Amino acid sequence: MRNKFFIDKKLVKKIEKDLKKRCSIEEDLNKDLELFNEEIDDKTVLSIFKYIEDYGNKKQKGYLVEIQSRYENSTLLIDDTLKLADWYDKMCNFYNNIDGMDL
Repeated sequence: MRNKFFIDKKLVKKIEKDLKKRCSIEEDLNKDLELFNEEIDDKTVLSIFKYIEDYGNKKQKGYLVEIQSRYENSTLLIDDTLKLADWYDKMCNFYNNIDGMDL
C-alpha cells in the first residue's frame, strides 16, 4: 500500500542506490582527508596561514578564518585541502619571485 499511495517503488530503489553511492563517496573523501592530514605538517600549514594573512585578498582572508578554525579543531573539509594546496602554490610562487606579482 505504501508504494501505491505514497511513493513509487522505482523511486525507492533509486534513492536506495543513490544512498549507497553517497556512502561510498563519503568513505573515499574521508580516506582522502586522512591521507592529506598524514602528508601535511603544522609548520607548512601555519606558513600558508601567515602568507594569506599578510598578502591574501579580502576573499582569501574570509576563507582563511573558516579554514583556520576547522584546522585547529581537526575538522577540515575536503574543499579546504584544495584551497590549502592552491594557497601553498601561490605562496611558493610569491616567495620565488622577487617582485611578488604572481599573487
